[in-house]
Order: sequence, then structure tokens, then C-alpha cells
Amino acid sequence: MLREGGPQSLSYKHNMAPDVVFFHPADVSDGEQHKAAFGIAVSKFETVDICVNNAGILKESNWEKLMAINVGAVIRGSLLALEHMRCDRGGRGGVIINVASIVGLTVTPVSPTYCASKHAVIGFTTSWAVVDAVMKLIQDPDNNGAILAVTLKKGARYRRRQVVDRDGVNDLVIVDTY
Repeated sequence: MLREGGPQSLSYKHNMAPDVVFFHPADVSDGEQHKAAFGIAVSKFETVDICVNNAGILKESNWEKLMAINVGAVIRGSLLALEHMRCDRGGRGGVIINVASIVGLTVTPVSPTYCASKHAVIGFTTSWAVVDAVMKLIQDPDNNGAILAVTLKKGARYRRRQVVDRDGVNDLVIVDTY
């Protein structure tokens, strides 16, 4: 869901039919509001085909709220989406995209709680790939990060892309580790 009135929401409203996108405010750190938002979406569209868990805050001074939104809402959103997507429960399958941050692939002393939250998103999402093989890493070579999504393809691998200064003299190089 997008924030209604924001520039992206105005663009979507202008370019999309009302039966494709709608706006419903919810505090995703509140489990009841989060679940209700899914219920409203299902009542409007009859199914959940795609779920993008993209809410996040960077507020080290309120680490409990940061973790509730950045980690808890991603986990809850993924599980709620999966409930509606599961073919063995009447769903049609679908895609779950959990948005992390490049900070989830590195460390930063400036915002350690935010960094931990993004590592948690990557750990949660890639763990599904190991256990059930329902998530895989979609690599974005044009961006020094990655998007994690649901798929039925087995054998997903985790890729960590980092910029390395090998000798302090030559150009930086990009190294992928699996």
C-alpha cells in the first residue's frame, strides 16, 4: 500500500484503474491493523497475487518501533500473504517481495539497529529459500543491492555483493560471494 496523497500514489491513481490499486492506511507494526488491511484487500480483489513488504523507518532513538516495523511487519506481511496465496488453501500462488536495503549486506556504526533490522529481513527471506525453496534472490546488477521474492523454483542462492578496495591504490572492484 502506498501513502495516499504522496507523489507515487497520485501517479498510480492517475495511471491505474480503481480495480487495480487502492489506498488503505494502516500501522503495520500493529498486527490487527496489518491483518485487517489484508482482509480489506482480499474483499476488494478476492485474492492476493503480490505482496510488497516495503515499510521501514530509520529511527535509532525508538529501536522497538524500528524493529516492529522493519522486521515484525515484514515477517507478518509475508505470512499473511502466504495464507492467501497457498494453493492448498484456495489461493492461486503469487509473489512476495521483501525489500531490505544495501545496509542489510554491510555493517554501519551510524545506525546499528537499522542495520540489524535489514540483516534480519535478508536472513528471514533467504531462510525460506533453504527450508522450503519458495523464495529466491532476484539479482539486480544495475543496483548494488537485491530484491527478495517468492518463487516455486528450488535451489535459490544468496548473493552478497560488496565493493572492495583490494590494495588502497587501484580502482575499487565489485565482488560477488555466494
